[in-house]
Amino acid sequence: MRKLIEQPLPPDTILNVNVPDLPWEQLTGFQAIRLGHRQKSDPITKNIDPRWMANILDWSISSGPELDSCPGTDFHAVRNNYVSVTPSHID
Repeated sequence: MRKLIEQPLPPDTILNVNVPDLPWEQLTGFQAIRLGHRQKSDPITKNIDPRWMANILDWSISSGPELDSCPGTDFHAVRNNYVSVTPSHID
């Protein structure tokens, strides 16, 4: 965070952060890396929000399988107990 305060990201850049579901003490560290790639997800369907039973949501049942999850990707980092941080540019 200190680096981001000193050197802010360009306005068209966001950070994708993935955190393993582990206690803080079990995290290996942080990695600034690239996104892995997946196959396309299942088709989007319209569903009723199960928590509120009122709102209609566009819903994808599952993500597509991983195609690229080698070292240097967010998939690999999280699988090895790292927090992954990946800058992404908005088109």
